Amino acid sequence: MRYLFDFIGKTVHFITLFFIDFILKYFYFPKKIKSDKIILIKTDAIGDFIIWLDSARAFSEHFGRQNITLAVNEINYEIAAKMPYWSEIIAIKTNLFYEKIFYRISILRKLKKLHYKENINVVFSRVFWIDDSISRFISADRKIALKPDYTNSSKLKLRISDSWYSEIIDIEYINEHEFIVNAKFLRKLGIDYSANVYEFPNDFFQSIEVDDLPEKYFVVFPGASSEKKEWAKENFVELILQLTQKYRIDCILCGGKNNIETADFIHNSTQNIHNKTGKTKLSQLAYIIKKSEFVVTNDTVAVHLAAALRTKSFCILGGGHFGRFLPYKTETENNSEYFPVIQYFKMDCFNCNWKCKYLNRFENKAFPCVEAVSVKNVFNAIIKKWKP
Repeated sequence: MRYLFDFIGKTVHFITLFFIDFILKYFYFPKKIKSDKIILIKTDAIGDFIIWLDSARAFSEHFGRQNITLAVNEINYEIAAKMPYWSEIIAIKTNLFYEKIFYRISILRKLKKLHYKENINVVFSRVFWIDDSISRFISADRKIALKPDYTNSSKLKLRISDSWYSEIIDIEYINEHEFIVNAKFLRKLGIDYSANVYEFPNDFFQSIEVDDLPEKYFVVFPGASSEKKEWAKENFVELILQLTQKYRIDCILCGGKNNIETADFIHNSTQNIHNKTGKTKLSQLAYIIKKSEFVVTNDTVAVHLAAALRTKSFCILGGGHFGRFLPYKTETENNSEYFPVIQYFKMDCFNCNWKCKYLNRFENKAFPCVEAVSVKNVFNAIIKKWKP
């Protein structure tokens, strides 16, 4: 019965969005605001945005920052606004853009007024109702997108949205890391670039302050985008106790507001721990990670921030997208010292796109491949890599 209600709800929402987009696309004719700039569409999550930042630098060097507008997921606005790679930013609350009808209408009306020289959607796992729809409504002399995978949209939807672009660029993807995907796309656009890990500039941290930081500490980020990707909170407690007792070092817990319950459990079960969960902005999280000895996390933004901040990190990783985002692989090994150290339990079902055959999708349990990673292995990896 739950499956039926889920299907009906999605179908009704699909029909509603289709009707709204159709009316605005074909019966709304605002006066165009023309620009000779290019617009880059990058509306996915924080981790994807961090991974893409070195490609953003290459775009800026090629086109000139004064010639670039960025359309970005609002959760990344704070970081994007500090970057010197574009002269204008359009921030969109992508969750509301999909879920809230009146917000979607207001954004689409604004987007339809815009006309650029080039509209480039740099999202690989394109989303029909988000980045593809944004590109559809922003007109341009030339509209370009990557030939996508099917992680976030069906083949039928993507076949439809492909028709909204003047060019679909095929990078001949074969289970490659996102760094490599971004680099291949740039080269197809005529931009000379080799995949690399971005490094945050020092001036990014100007005017950022965080109170009550201990002199020496490590960071634990126990949340994830889904509870099923989260290592057990009891495992984090055991690991923190071992590290703080053996090395007399403090720990700072970080995460979003949705991680507060897990963080409170860990905080109440350990000592020498500072709980910043739900209390920091994204830039402050970056500052905390930058000043730390190392980071321990699930598959989250924290691991990608750590690499870009040249801080050691240790990640408990499941197999759903193994190799796509982690472990790292680039085309230049200059910064491999700061590649995240990955702890995982290999299973024959890896790369299942998180469609786990061992777990009902309505079960609030960790994926077996995440659950099987041992505290002992994570602890040993830390003491091998980190020299106190």
